Amino acid sequence: MAKQAVTEAPKSSLPAHLQGGKTRKFGNIDSSDLIIPRVKLIQAISPEVTEYDTAKPGEFWHTIAAQSLGKTLKGIPILVRKSYVLWSPRSDERGILARAVDGFEVRDH
Repeated sequence: MAKQAVTEAPKSSLPAHLQGGKTRKFGNIDSSDLIIPRVKLIQAISPEVTEYDTAKPGEFWHTIAAQSLGKTLKGIPILVRKSYVLWSPRSDERGILARAVDGFEVRDH
């Protein structure tokens, strides 16, 4: 009898570098219950073309709403950046002691 490979399902749909971090909860809903919406440019080989009558190649598609957004799309790029600031104690007048603008590297102020 041949052995079958057993693989574990991923714990989260988050990228590997974001897994294991703090999660926020609201009632009994946490980040594992949420789906990140995406906008896709539909191509002739996209599965949405066969699944939905309204999906046409060359149009943008909203994955959560399952609807076409048309051939043109206006968007605003948003950059979310995590940074840290280390302040001196309130009784001390030195102010900012260090900051990590990229969330990783600590630079002296």
